Amino acid sequence: LSMLRELLDQVITISKETGHFLKNERASIKTSDIEMKSGKNDLVSRADKEAERRFVDFLKNLLPEAGYIAEEGTGERAEEYNWIIDPLDGTTNYLFGIPCYCTSVALWQNGEILLGVIYDPERDECFSAAKGLGAFLNGEPISVSKQDDLKLTLLATGFPYDNKGRQMDYLKILAAVNANSRGIRRLGAAAVDMAYVACGRLD
Repeated sequence: LSMLRELLDQVITISKETGHFLKNERASIKTSDIEMKSGKNDLVSRADKEAERRFVDFLKNLLPEAGYIAEEGTGERAEEYNWIIDPLDGTTNYLFGIPCYCTSVALWQNGEILLGVIYDPERDECFSAAKGLGAFLNGEPISVSKQDDLKLTLLATGFPYDNKGRQMDYLKILAAVNANSRGIRRLGAAAVDMAYVACGRLD
């Protein structure tokens, strides 16, 4: 566990450094820096790519035998250990100046997640967890909501970019759930959604 704790601390460090880079870089983003990926709502920026490079350069030294499953396609997978990296989750928010985005990185071993860190630089909130060590927000223990009555829950969701043909199905489900809960939020950053579930802000 002490080795995992040390790894987690190092990943927290690089997550914060990369998050601060993204926050500082956001002010200088120009339209010409934005590229299209697979569709009109799937954007990538120079900041995305640089953030991923920073993660990979750091993690290579931290665990040289590990491979990578990365949002922008850096590196190759390895047999046992792999870093799973989304250097900028909530890219559209980021590019439009909406302050809800984060970095997200996890360490995977043979199909099992060993640790994960989500860092929101706009709120300076670092969500971290490791197997056997618990889950934390800025070093303080967190836990999920105990609410089990749908009518009293606050929920969050997102929409897939690549399946517009089923949009009406999604909207019907949303209408039904919204009518029977305290409401639904669409924050635009899935990792933030999951972090908020982990700390009980969302049910």
